[in-house]
Amino acid sequence: MKLNSGLLSVLFLVLCAPLLGTGDLLAADRYVSSSGSDANSGTLSSPFRTVRKGLENISAGNTLYLCAGACDGSGSAFFNEAVNSFSQTVPNGTDWIPGSGAIVVKNYSGETVTMAGVGLLNVRYHIWDGINVNASLASPLPARDSACVYMAGGHHLRYQNAEIQNCRWSGVNTSDYTEWGHHYEFINLNIHDAGKAGPFPEGPAHGIYLSGGNQQSGVGQASSIVIEGCDIHDNTSDSNSWGITIYTGALSTLGGITIRGNRVHDNSSGIGVHSGGDSALIVNNAIYNNTKLQGIQIQTSGNKVYNNTIYGNTAYYGVSISGGSSNVVKNNILFSNGGSIENHGNSTVCSNNMGASTACSAGNATDPQFLDQQSADFRLRASSPAINAGLVLSEVTVDILGAPRPSGSISMGAYEYPILGFVPAPAAPTSLRVVAAP
Repeated sequence: MKLNSGLLSVLFLVLCAPLLGTGDLLAADRYVSSSGSDANSGTLSSPFRTVRKGLENISAGNTLYLCAGACDGSGSAFFNEAVNSFSQTVPNGTDWIPGSGAIVVKNYSGETVTMAGVGLLNVRYHIWDGINVNASLASPLPARDSACVYMAGGHHLRYQNAEIQNCRWSGVNTSDYTEWGHHYEFINLNIHDAGKAGPFPEGPAHGIYLSGGNQQSGVGQASSIVIEGCDIHDNTSDSNSWGITIYTGALSTLGGITIRGNRVHDNSSGIGVHSGGDSALIVNNAIYNNTKLQGIQIQTSGNKVYNNTIYGNTAYYGVSISGGSSNVVKNNILFSNGGSIENHGNSTVCSNNMGASTACSAGNATDPQFLDQQSADFRLRASSPAINAGLVLSEVTVDILGAPRPSGSISMGAYEYPILGFVPAPAAPTSLRVVAAP
């Protein structure tokens, strides 16, 4: 009897499956539980105990789920581990698509999971989703120069939907390693209390610190780093602690960073673009109540500062162009800061900013009429002079909440009017007359 090729394939899978073990002929997700064992097979019903073991047993296209206890969607757990790809196995993905070629490390649905730290060096195509980090829970505490999340070299790394807190040093730190990294994304993170896990952190601790120091080549490269939708606050361990700061120590090494739709507040300082951070796009951010230095400081060239709401940064200027050239500042609301704007750069362009003149100097301190600035609600009242007072810009198609910007004139600041989800009542008629029925 002659067997066809399809039947032979089925017989091979049936007969050989027991011999395949955890080495996948087909893609297989793995599970880690706080009550699991590394002697287990890593399935949902038989999970591993450590993240290290889980990472050793996945490959491109797989997801590693972290959960508590029975993995029933209701637990919380702390894993006293700090992933370090320099000293342990961390596989690379082959593309950035979950289920295709990406390595995904994710909390099991409904579970709250926290780790001591995550370090990815020269790693490629990863997505870390819902993995919180709290270094103050670690035993022993990390070294004083340890960030909660560290990325160096490699590319296509995304960290999202997580709380990062009480770090020994900065919340997120990126650097070079044997190469400059690129295509990093930090999405919907709640980052706070950096540098407060122990005494004497290694220098000022920042919410997000994009740095350098090992490999000084790569000048002029596009970094394609995105920081979006984050809440970065209460990073105050030092008077020079920034919510977000770029400083590599080498000129033009992290070009093209996008800082979009974030709330950066109650830090020592707001957003700083320093040595190495040319051509950043800073758009649709609410930057408020930072207490020691600027709301936004620019020291490099070719940066765009568009449609930000900058309020209550009382110690210094809302926007400080401290150097560089060809920076553009448009459609921002600057109100109730220590100073409005200063400009020491060359060929700086300022236009349509409330609180700043076209000469990039302080303008009229016009009240933008926020809904409730004391509660940090910077949406606009119907009577706000910021409505339809901005320029249409190709980089600004939505506001901080995702509401579309109109095709005609747009509002200044981070929030468009009408408010997303709110339809203003029609105006009352002013010229009614009664006509008798025939």
